Amino acid sequence: AMCNRASSAEATLPPFPWRAIFILLACNLTEPIVMAVLFPMAPFMVGDWVARDEVGTWAGALTSAYNLASVPSGIFWGRLSDRWGRRPCMGMLLMGSASSIIIFGCPGSLLHALLARCLGGLFSGMGGLVTAGMRDLTTEEQRSTAVASISWAYGVGFAIGPLLGGMLVRPAERFPALRGTIFETFPYLAPCLVVACLIVLSGLGLL
Repeated sequence: AMCNRASSAEATLPPFPWRAIFILLACNLTEPIVMAVLFPMAPFMVGDWVARDEVGTWAGALTSAYNLASVPSGIFWGRLSDRWGRRPCMGMLLMGSASSIIIFGCPGSLLHALLARCLGGLFSGMGGLVTAGMRDLTTEEQRSTAVASISWAYGVGFAIGPLLGGMLVRPAERFPALRGTIFETFPYLAPCLVVACLIVLSGLGLL
């Protein structure tokens, strides 16, 4: 009888929301990509504007700008999502992140690049919204599996970001067909455009 009751209880548990969790993970994946795509590009970008012995200092500042701006934004977006809902806030984060990374890909100066990274940091905080969304969607029994997958998404994002930045930076120098195009004028735009496209694709799942 006890076995029958246990089987009946398991049968009444809702199925694991794989599709919704996958959409949340896709959105979460964009943040580490945006954060890490800069890593291989920063020395080249900063080297265009500062003396060689200052490249390390300013490359570090450029890399840190996103993270510094993200400190207050995570709290802000978390509280806003409690009032407005997870989906609208996630959509705003994705739109802002895509816009900021394109702006970052067309820098006219070091200040421009720093401000673009700060803007991107202000549109970070996806991790907190995704965690809250998973709590909303899952039962207590399902939650550990769902929340544990967030670290997997971050790991994949931190692998994809530097790869895109390293492979696509300054494409006109390697591909003659791109000389004289916008990719020669803005040699850091190509990886940023690809990242922006990935952000838009992940956002389609929220529609």
